[in-house]
Amino acid sequence: MAVVGTAQQQPADTLDWDIDFSEFFPPEDVIVSATVQAQPVMAAPPTVQVRGRVLKVWVYAGNPEGSYKLSVFASTDDGRGKEVELKV
Repeated sequence: MAVVGTAQQQPADTLDWDIDFSEFFPPEDVIVSATVQAQPVMAAPPTVQVRGRVLKVWVYAGNPEGSYKLSVFASTDDGRGKEVELKV
């Protein structure tokens, strides 16, 4: 799985992180759905929005005990799928 970044986030923060999938899919392929899962499980689960070839992942709190691993998966209209990882 591709690790696309590591970011600092404080427990009281609400921040968004953009992940560009252009390098993974051909230009004519359109992202039609996306999911995000956190490990460990978060009290307020992250959400994801599709914005063209970029997925905007919203994270509603940091982990005072360490970090979260976010697995982000994008599916395209041509049947392709790609999972990446973001650590916050």
